[in-house]
Amino acid sequence: MEMSFFKRLKSISGSMVIEVDKTGLRDNVALSGTVIVNSREEVDADEVRVDIVVSERYTEKHSRPVTEEKSYEVGGFKLPVTKKETRMEEYTEEKSRELHKETIRASGPVKIEVGESKFPFNTRIPALTPANPLSQVSLSLKGVMAVSKRPDMTYETFFPLQLESQRGVREAGVVLDELFTDVGEVAEDLRVANLGGGQTVRLHVKVESGGPFELLIQDPDDNIINTFGGISTEHEFEQAIRKSGGYGFAFQSTGRPGTVRLKVSLKP
Repeated sequence: MEMSFFKRLKSISGSMVIEVDKTGLRDNVALSGTVIVNSREEVDADEVRVDIVVSERYTEKHSRPVTEEKSYEVGGFKLPVTKKETRMEEYTEEKSRELHKETIRASGPVKIEVGESKFPFNTRIPALTPANPLSQVSLSLKGVMAVSKRPDMTYETFFPLQLESQRGVREAGVVLDELFTDVGEVAEDLRVANLGGGQTVRLHVKVESGGPFELLIQDPDDNIINTFGGISTEHEFEQAIRKSGGYGFAFQSTGRPGTVRLKVSLKP
């Protein structure tokens, strides 16, 4: 009997998670894990796969000429004559790129029973070279269970990936290590880290000048989900991550403008 049109639009009832052996969260070593499907209905899946993407985020410093018009002043009076002055202005640009991409087929066609089904997978992330030794490198694992004429069941999570070429430069487990300069009363400089749902991150904040400051956290839907205030010296906070995606971190000053360093790492 042919599946009805409305049945085709209905999502598969159930959930999916991915568990990984965290000792494999490095390049050039074996990575193993399991896709766990908890289904509340029987379905015939075409395949269960894991889409893997390793990406990096980094900043580049540039300079550009800026021309300004200035008025002549004599004895405190502005003359109706202007002169042009050109100076070099420094600015930073945030960039991202993919370092590695692959798809692992954890299962071919299979009948999914009601309850829990496990699909192990393994691979080996090749040796990778980032564009910048200080790049934030993340591993995206997206589980997909494809069922003909039904929406895919999916689950995506993120982990920091420690590259061999970054040993001694970046700490393992750190997803963001950034210096925020010229922090004023409005949060304008947003830095982003990819985080997985169900994780808890530690936020280590150190004020280098100015302050006090507030730390604002933005979720993947662009909502401010938390604000930590009264940051004046060195502090540690924790934040539970409910949903996988890119989380933004920004500071604003409630006192004097200044400089703050933020380190975001996964809680063991």
